[in-house]
Amino acid sequence: MPGREPERAAREPLIIVGKYAGFCWGVERAIKMARETAAREGRLNTIGPLVHNEGVVRELASEGIEPADSVAAVTTPVALIRTHGLPPAALREAEQRGLQLVDATCPTVATVQRRARQLVEEGYDLYIVGQARHPEIVALLGCVEGRATVVETPEEAERLTGLGRIGIVGQTTLPASTFKHIVSILSSHAQEAKVFDTLCRAALANQAEAEQIARRVDLVLVIGSPQSANTRHLAQVAEAAGAKVALVADPNEVTAQLIGPYRRIGITGGASTPKPLIREVEARVRRLLQEAGARSP
Repeated sequence: MPGREPERAAREPLIIVGKYAGFCWGVERAIKMARETAAREGRLNTIGPLVHNEGVVRELASEGIEPADSVAAVTTPVALIRTHGLPPAALREAEQRGLQLVDATCPTVATVQRRARQLVEEGYDLYIVGQARHPEIVALLGCVEGRATVVETPEEAERLTGLGRIGIVGQTTLPASTFKHIVSILSSHAQEAKVFDTLCRAALANQAEAEQIARRVDLVLVIGSPQSANTRHLAQVAEAAGAKVALVADPNEVTAQLIGPYRRIGITGGASTPKPLIREVEARVRRLLQEAGARSP
């Protein structure tokens, strides 16, 4: 909105930190399982990075928990399935190799897999709303033997016409507005649509809070890795609410230049962002605002 930033910049400083920001319970559960297993086994491979956060992955590696790119690359007798799940073909490969698997698949993700199989078994043409290359969707496609169409954008949905009996599920961390919009388009093109709302409630709470924060501030700092889908979705939600948004992977990226004239700043973080990192960014923002205030006439 024109004139919004200068008007708000003149107000007293305000910092709002999201209470839902940071590790979700599924990530906390997976990390706990990984650490307990590594303590027992000495070393542990996770099949793929346990979370999409480089700092967390480095910290875990220092504890003997290292990611392997694939089942074939696992070098430890025990391996951990990350929160996104694993396609059945990879599970069979692990069994053939004699690997012992610790399943840290997020229960919400496991529910999506069950719903997707149910729809296929009931004879529906399955449509998955999400990002085709995301590991959660890769695992989900494997669970239904590839018998699904992945729809990433409303534009793709618009091109899918003349549909019959369709079933729809969604990537767990999608913004609710994105899921509902694409579902609406697909349903309008189908003779029948059976929809399972498979969105993660923790992610939805974080996104709703980010939207509320964005409406009260001028700048929202979204803390997390650019590789994290749920972090990027948070940034999209905050930007749609009208605030300027900066995606921050490291506290050192928060500078006086980034803060600029803004005096009201929101801070949130994705489900793969550790709480200490969020607190570190908050402390840095407070210091920068104090320094800016000291320089003001």
